[in-house]
Formats: sequence, C-alpha cells, structure tokens
Amino acid sequence: MKLLIAIVLMFASALAHAEDMRKYQKDTQQLVKAGKHQEALERHTWFHDHALEHNPSMSGVRLSFALSNWKQLGKVYPPAMEELKNTRDRKAALIEKEKGTWQLFQDVTAINRELGEDGKTVALFRKLDKEQSNLAKRCWDAAKKPVIHAKAYDLAAKYIGDPVQEFSKLKQAHDQGAALFGGKNDGGRFTRFNDDLFVKESISLMNLAMALDDPKSAREIQKKALAVVNDKRLQDALPTNRETTIKTPPASGANR
Repeated sequence: MKLLIAIVLMFASALAHAEDMRKYQKDTQQLVKAGKHQEALERHTWFHDHALEHNPSMSGVRLSFALSNWKQLGKVYPPAMEELKNTRDRKAALIEKEKGTWQLFQDVTAINRELGEDGKTVALFRKLDKEQSNLAKRCWDAAKKPVIHAKAYDLAAKYIGDPVQEFSKLKQAHDQGAALFGGKNDGGRFTRFNDDLFVKESISLMNLAMALDDPKSAREIQKKALAVVNDKRLQDALPTNRETTIKTPPASGANR
C-alpha cells in the first residue's frame, strides 16, 4: 500500500511539474505580446538551460516549440536572435573541443533546424566523423536527417546501415503521428502535414539508396511508401530504368 501511495505521489508530482513548465511557456508568450521582450528572453534562456531539471518529459517541447517561440521573439527583438545563435555556437565549440556529448549535439542540431542552418549541423558532424568517431556514432540519430537532406551520401554510407530498415522507422513515426493526432478536428491539416513529411522523407531515403548503388532497396522503399500514401511524387521519384543510379556528389569540405 505504501509503495502504491509513493507511486501515485510521484506521478502527481511529475504532472504538477509538467503543468508548471507548460504554464511557464504560456506566461513567456504573454510577456512577448506585452512587449516585455528582455524579460521574455531571460525566460527562454532559463527554460532551455533548466527545464529538464524540473521535468525530463519537457525534452521534446524544449527542442521544438520552445525554440520556435524563441526564434519568433528574435524576429521582433534582435538580441533574442543573437542569444539563440550564441547558445548554438557555445555548444558547438564545446563539441569541437572534445568536451561535448550527444545531448549537446542534439541541442545544436535542433537550433540549426529552427534557424534554417542545417548545413552547420552537417559540417559539425563531418568534423566529428574525422576527429571524434565514437561521439559521431552516438550523434548519428540526430545528424541523420540533415546529412541525408544535404545529400552528404559519403557520410550517410558510413552510418545508415540498411535503408529499408531506416524506412521502417520512418513509417513507424508516421503511423504513430496518425494514431495520436490524425483524428483531431483540424480539417485534416495534421494528416496532410504528416503525409507530406512522410513522402519527402521516403524520397530522401530512396535517393540515398540509389546513390549507394542499391536500386533494389530504393524500389522496395518506393513500394512500401506507396502502400501508405499513394502520392504521385513517390511514383515519379525513381528513374524508369532500374539500373540508373544517382551519382554520389564529392565530399563537402565546408567548415562550420
């Protein structure tokens, strides 16, 4: 009985902390609307640095909605944008000095995504690949999408494994999204978003497989993807000639 009570109290505490952190974000947005930009910036930086200490379940919010809100503040208050970039640069510098972790790399990747600077993620991962191979392996899941989108196929070939297996993860994410949010009364907006993302990511994997001279996997991914979403972009994504491959571009030497 005591154990049950303890579990219930722990669960209640976790929920309370989660609500506190959600309220913190809402209150921060109210400050932005009120024009209290410096105070809002201070709260954004605090949330980024300390939210997980209060509630680890905020990890997704911290690297998505919170960063998006921070970037939006930066559009009307330039010091906020400067601080967001400085935060990214400080963490990237720690990684380059061999003082980083996969969590720091994940933070850098998320900020680069929000800023539309995925190329910096690819360049940083390329540096890890050359100088810190063990950390690069741990960071691959975070680097994977930017690397593939950048068509840095020389890097992808070292870490991707089986493209078809990678597609299975993509399909699982699509199905989970559909199950969680697809039934919401939003006029089908999430379903369209979810399907569109799935199509684009599937095509990226198909192109990767072709670049790796694996047309069989590319065709299998195409077939499986079409079974999920019958989209013309998927139908037209591969050349008619099965032997035709996409040439792998030379390795980029770009620095962060």
